Amino acid sequence: MAHLLFVPLHPQKQQDSNRMEALIEKIIITASELFALYGLKSITIDDICRKMGISKKTFYESFTTKEELVDAVLERKDKLIGEQFKSILESTDGNAIDELLAFMNMHRLWASTNQDKHPAMLHDLQKYYITVWTKSIERKEKRVKDFFIHNTQKGISEGLYRAEIDIDMLGVYFGFNQTLKLFENLNCLKEHKLTNQRIANFIIELMTRYITTPLGWDYLMTKINEEKQKHKKQKTTARKC
Repeated sequence: MAHLLFVPLHPQKQQDSNRMEALIEKIIITASELFALYGLKSITIDDICRKMGISKKTFYESFTTKEELVDAVLERKDKLIGEQFKSILESTDGNAIDELLAFMNMHRLWASTNQDKHPAMLHDLQKYYITVWTKSIERKEKRVKDFFIHNTQKGISEGLYRAEIDIDMLGVYFGFNQTLKLFENLNCLKEHKLTNQRIANFIIELMTRYITTPLGWDYLMTKINEEKQKHKKQKTTARKC
């Protein structure tokens, strides 16, 4: 059997490769900042090049179109969020319900801090870059679906979730329904005077009532009451200060 030999890059080629990667990362970060402030439509390639002090020729060595750049911006954002979620979940030392609460709290925090944060960018994404937007939604859906399938299997094995749950359908439901899209559909939220946090709280109760056994429900209520007491104590301490 032939063995493949690893041939290291020439030092100069390696340096050039590193410089190119650094440039691409800088372009993505700069574009992210400008898009967040002014939206996608109003920011041009010229604006990005001017901000960075580079030529358009240099830019087009990294990205062939503005849409490709927008795609890279969203992919980087989704990757960072995914890594953050993974890190928090891995640090959660507990059962499936502890894991579920941590996951839901992350989404609740994300929803409350991102609502109305970048409305122009969101509007332009949905109107002018629907293909890029759809890819981003699909990445989010997959992350949620994978989590719920894993979490449900764990909860069933621990006796906290009902054994007769259709795991695949639960994963599909929470991965592909409109929940996460509602978090980002600002017009819908404003029309019905809903907040992302209110929606997240409703989803937590809806799901846990469906999936938990009596043992799981009792444990969940205990954790929720502990959290309420914790917040109450923090508010009391804050008033005294």
